[in-house]
Amino acid sequence: MEKEMQQLETIARKTDENQSVLLEKESKLIRDAKQRAHKLVQDMNHDFDQEESTWRKQVEEEVEAYKISMAQQVENEIEFYRKQYEENKSYAREELIKEIFGYGHSKDE
Repeated sequence: MEKEMQQLETIARKTDENQSVLLEKESKLIRDAKQRAHKLVQDMNHDFDQEESTWRKQVEEEVEAYKISMAQQVENEIEFYRKQYEENKSYAREELIKEIFGYGHSKDE
């Protein structure tokens, strides 16, 4: 009976030791998993930041190109209307002179 008690105590001790070892291993696995997950999140955040930076740069370049294009278009339209104004101003001046001084118009017409 004493031998059986010693065997039971030995088994209980080994069971406790094994349980402690398993708890330590479980704790280590959980810690390692958390560290890997944290590293993955950091990597994902880094990748996201890089993609966002690239996207922002592209958008800024597109906006700048659009601004330049619009500015050129406005300049072209201003030049077009300036030329029209000059041509019309000259024509209006000639018509006014004709009207005032009667050039090119006869009263019989």
